Amino acid sequence: MPVTKRSDRQLRTYWKALGLVVKVTQKWSSAENLHRDIKMTLGYREQVVNMRTGETTLVPDSIALDKMDHAEFCEFMNQAMALIADTVGFDPLAFLAEERAA
Repeated sequence: MPVTKRSDRQLRTYWKALGLVVKVTQKWSSAENLHRDIKMTLGYREQVVNMRTGETTLVPDSIALDKMDHAEFCEFMNQAMALIADTVGFDPLAFLAEERAA
């Protein structure tokens, strides 16, 4: 039976990578804002409706533990890291691995 539980270590690595990108590039004001932009760009979004006007807007969807299993989060993280690498010109996970090895 495959393991479906997401790990805290994996989540910490994700947020550490985002923090690194924010620090190095200064293109986002926070890791949370980068996370929001990643979700929107990758299509992890949902439509919401303004009940007064009927206007629809897209907002980032949740990737909370109860929304994604381990495999789904792995796919999301792989896509997110590839998007970051394409956007900023370096792989934050490789950079973190080099940092740990030093």
